[in-house]
Formats: sequence, C-alpha cells, structure tokens
Amino acid sequence: CLALSELFLREHDSRGACRVHGGGFAGVIQVFLPEELVSAYTEWMDRSLGVPVSPVYVMSIRPRGVIEIG
Repeated sequence: CLALSELFLREHDSRGACRVHGGGFAGVIQVFLPEELVSAYTEWMDRSLGVPVSPVYVMSIRPRGVIEIG
C-alpha cells in the first residue's frame, strides 16, 4: 500500500506525503493529501487492491492546532 501510495503521489505532482504508521504486521500507512485528491486516492487504492470493503479510512485534520482552554 505504501508503494501504491507513492506511485499515486508521483502521478499527482507529489502533492502530499505518505509514511508507515505503527509497525509489525498490523501496522498501517498514513497518507496526507489535499482535499481535492482524497476521492481519487480512495478510488485508486480500491481498484488497485481489489478488496470488497475499502481499506481507506478518511480522516481530517482540524483547522486549528493545539489551543489552551481555560
């Protein structure tokens, strides 16, 4: 999946980043993309892997970083 993600990024002018997150056989990859590429990436991975349920879980990063409450 990491290699497929790197190919996707190369085809889209390297607009994003990917890395291994976690480790061992249960590890996952983490891919950071501009919002406009998310659906294309999900479709790419689904087609490439050919699994019945998409392994892609879309998350979002909140617009503000760490803030103090109080």
